[in-house]
Amino acid sequence: MEEFITVRSFDLPADFAIVRLKIEAEGIEYQVADELTVETYNLISHAIGGIKLKVRKSDYARTNELLEGMGFREGKIKPRLIDKILAEPATQRRLKYVLIGFLLVVVLIVVFVLTS
Repeated sequence: MEEFITVRSFDLPADFAIVRLKIEAEGIEYQVADELTVETYNLISHAIGGIKLKVRKSDYARTNELLEGMGFREGKIKPRLIDKILAEPATQRRLKYVLIGFLLVVVLIVVFVLTS
């Protein structure tokens, strides 16, 4: 039996769902690892390496070409919109003020509860 090797990993289940449809349409046999974990606990996707798509060694080149044609480049992750927004200095300043305000409210609530 031929060995299956990992072609890509996906942080978002939606990205993998699109790829799965294309892979199945092309008739490429595949295996998946950690799909249910990422779907259930999406916040730990980066920690476990995302959803891993594995294909037979003989289908690796064809699958790789197919994925690159879809915009899933090897080793290059497309930045998400939220990452671009959070990278802006104005957004970072606003987040800092929101966090300070939130902490101030929490401290006031704790003081109020302890003194009453």
